[in-house]
Amino acid sequence: MAAAVEFAAGGFAGGRVERIAKAAGVNKQLVFHYFKSKERLYSTAVHTALSTFPPANPTGASPPEALKAGISAILKAVETEPLIRTALADCALARSGPEQVHDSVGQWRESHRSAIVEVLTDGQRNGFFREEMEPGTVAGVILNAVIGAALTTRPPESVADSFHPSVSDFQTLLGRLVVDYCAWH
Repeated sequence: MAAAVEFAAGGFAGGRVERIAKAAGVNKQLVFHYFKSKERLYSTAVHTALSTFPPANPTGASPPEALKAGISAILKAVETEPLIRTALADCALARSGPEQVHDSVGQWRESHRSAIVEVLTDGQRNGFFREEMEPGTVAGVILNAVIGAALTTRPPESVADSFHPSVSDFQTLLGRLVVDYCAWH
């Protein structure tokens, strides 16, 4: 979708409907006919991108493996969909842009946090994770750490830079750190 590419590159503020229309091979008025506003176009593009990356649901996996899968799902979303990276950054940095985007990003984050809470709670129930940890708090820390790591790394199509590891470099490290933190010692 032309809007996803444009908004991924410039965010809501930098995205231009004229460039979107040109890339899509239509006129600007047709874009406004269907989407009514730049805000709705951006909201639709972000909602579509987020909906393609639901929380991981690895059936039959142990809680530590399910936790690693949840972390991997978030990292994969940010690594493979530049618009998610941009929307997360836009929402984290400012309350600008359409409220619907902030709501969609918030719901996406909450669905991933809730999935992590379920894994942690299941892991506590089954003796994999420490009983004294509070799953909601730990899940929030995990989610913020994963998104923060994903936002501070370079996407795979960028030029390699030794000071900016790739998202996939964090996947194993974060998974191990989180599982080690939650596990009995």
